Amino acid sequence: MTEKNIIKAVEKNTGYDHETVEKIFTNIFKVIGDSIMKEKNVKIKDFGSFHLKHLHRRVIGTHYMTGEEAESPEHYKINFMAYADLKRRAQRKLMRQLKKMAEQEKMEYEEEQM
Repeated sequence: MTEKNIIKAVEKNTGYDHETVEKIFTNIFKVIGDSIMKEKNVKIKDFGSFHLKHLHRRVIGTHYMTGEEAESPEHYKINFMAYADLKRRAQRKLMRQLKKMAEQEKMEYEEEQM
């Protein structure tokens, strides 16, 4: 889902006009981004949390022909951890889709056998 799709869905669900929803959406993610860059954790109830993780320099292997060590420089990475409720909902949806696929395959197989 893209930013444009999210904005349209929020417009539809709330009745707010496009400009208002777009400003709110942009500001929410600006605040989240600014907070993460200040090395603050961002926690969104029933969704998940974002935080900045510091990764130290490390050797990740050697070049197979030259024998030179390849290394990963020190850097930062933004991590997202989904909360348990969001994970459960995603898992339930996946299980429903798998069940539906299995039922369709069973029906197709039974039709072939006839």
